Amino acid sequence: MPDSPPDYYNRLLEQRRAEYASKGLAKMPPEFLLGATQYLASLRELLEREMRENPTSKKVELTRSTYQRALGSARDVLESRVTKIAHQAAQHVNLGGEPANLLPEERALYDALIRELLAFRRTSAPFLETGAPPLVASPAPKVPVPPPVPAPLAPASEAPARPSAVPPAAAVAPTVTSSSPPGGPGVVIRILQDRPALALPNETLELRKEDLLVLPPEKAQLLVQARVAERVEVRPPTRST
Repeated sequence: MPDSPPDYYNRLLEQRRAEYASKGLAKMPPEFLLGATQYLASLRELLEREMRENPTSKKVELTRSTYQRALGSARDVLESRVTKIAHQAAQHVNLGGEPANLLPEERALYDALIRELLAFRRTSAPFLETGAPPLVASPAPKVPVPPPVPAPLAPASEAPARPSAVPPAAAVAPTVTSSSPPGGPGVVIRILQDRPALALPNETLELRKEDLLVLPPEKAQLLVQARVAERVEVRPPTRST
């Protein structure tokens, strides 16, 4: 059975003060939520009975005021603890650690939040996974410059012709960024749209449209499936005879 109304009313007020003063979850008796539920139900039943029997009495107003304040305190306690549990679940996914003073029913909520956050990271934000290898920028590949075209020989009687202009060098290819292990296989992808920075354990890489990346196959496939990039087929250059 819950405590008497005045005593449990004070316990609700004390628990609310404790939650507001504590950065983490304040200590709470295991039966607190059940006792608060029973106390509020009995208080509401008393209020409804008094309103039927003598709706204009002072006891009705006193009971109504007590019920509203107790209900508000219980709501504040619950909302504060749920907010802390959600924050600690997100912190656990990023940094690890375990919260203290969880009730059994709160533990079930905490575990469910962790499962959902981990699933979100794997499917929607794979770049947040701490096991992703660092991306190391490699120098831009050298583009061969075609030799100048010789001018045709003019007859001796004519003025020498001006040498033809040397065609400009081909445009430098975009920088290719690689995260494949040295000597390991890699997949070349082209970024289709600007995206927020790609956070990695040792480096943060910005994704800009038209950039080329060389990634391990599994990482490249995640970005292709998310329509952030497309795969680029690279063919070895042919040598002219």
